[in-house]
Amino acid sequence: HKRDASAQVRYLKILLGSQGHSAFVDSDNLTNLDTLFSIIQNSIKQLVVYLTKDVLTRPWCAGEIATATAKGLRMAAVQCAGFVRPTHLNEDNLLEYLDLASMPL
Repeated sequence: HKRDASAQVRYLKILLGSQGHSAFVDSDNLTNLDTLFSIIQNSIKQLVVYLTKDVLTRPWCAGEIATATAKGLRMAAVQCAGFVRPTHLNEDNLLEYLDLASMPL
């Protein structure tokens, strides 16, 4: 989630840019969430997921990961301090695990 890894993400974007690569950072483009999954589906080659404490509880983040998985995109994970893998209890109760208050329905 952006509050736990924003500086690292920004630094990675700068490094990639200095090597001639472009980087899409989802939090830079939150004006139209309807197109977010479309961008993942059609415009990126690899997804880097920062595994923060809350990333998997955020529906939009989980949706980005699911979209990339369905597309067969290469993914890399950067595990941040505080990340805790979901347990089978979390997986069995996704509606309780996901922070649905963080997304407008």
